[in-house]
Amino acid sequence: MRKVVVMLAMVLLSTSLVWAAGDLSRQTPVELKVLLGTKANEFAISPKTWNLQTGKLYKLTLVNEGKVKHEWVASEFTLGIWTRKVETAGVEVKGVINEIELLPGAKADWYFVPIRTGEYEMACEIEGHKEAGMVGKIIVK
Repeated sequence: MRKVVVMLAMVLLSTSLVWAAGDLSRQTPVELKVLLGTKANEFAISPKTWNLQTGKLYKLTLVNEGKVKHEWVASEFTLGIWTRKVETAGVEVKGVINEIELLPGAKADWYFVPIRTGEYEMACEIEGHKEAGMVGKIIVK
């Protein structure tokens, strides 16, 4: 019986090493730059469509090139991702992120791993911005 317990313990320990080797948070991130408001169009999101894959680490750089404040909101999408961190102006934020607000000229880097497939809407939820065209789609496969 003791031999069986020792063998079982060895199997469990060896499988934990396999799982540790696949740490999704330590991959080299796929970089994606997104503009919220551009010099040519204050109410643009560029690119409007993102194609992502589950299990890959992404570094999303959100930049507000416009002259007014913008928000990035994708509530359903953020429920299906794991956020490693958000960095901006020397500050690092960890945990669940529901929206990111950017003042004119601001930039934020968001590191995350999609864990649920689907198609999700993203938009700037500031009054009038979505209606002016600040809306897009995230596709996760």
